[in-house]
Amino acid sequence: LSDGASSVPSVPSPPMIPDALKDLLSDEETREAVRKSLPGVATLGRRIGAGLLRRAAYRADVSAVLPQQAKQAFVEGNTALANAIDPVKVTNEENNIDKR
Repeated sequence: LSDGASSVPSVPSPPMIPDALKDLLSDEETREAVRKSLPGVATLGRRIGAGLLRRAAYRADVSAVLPQQAKQAFVEGNTALANAIDPVKVTNEENNIDKR
């Protein structure tokens, strides 16, 4: 893209996940214990994912190098997926209604 996002990063890739951590993550009881001890992790993950999709839609929309049809496809697709994952909070000022 025109903002340099398509360039190859110079940061080295992260180290491999140690085998012990892989074993913990593959254990159902451990994952359940983590999920119970960290309430809100799923919500946070959804919001981060939706935010990344919305950011990608914005960047595609302001790109000077993408054809208009490609921009439209990226923006509509990413925005729809983001809204399905984490709906945008819309407030009706007149009726003070929160639609989420």
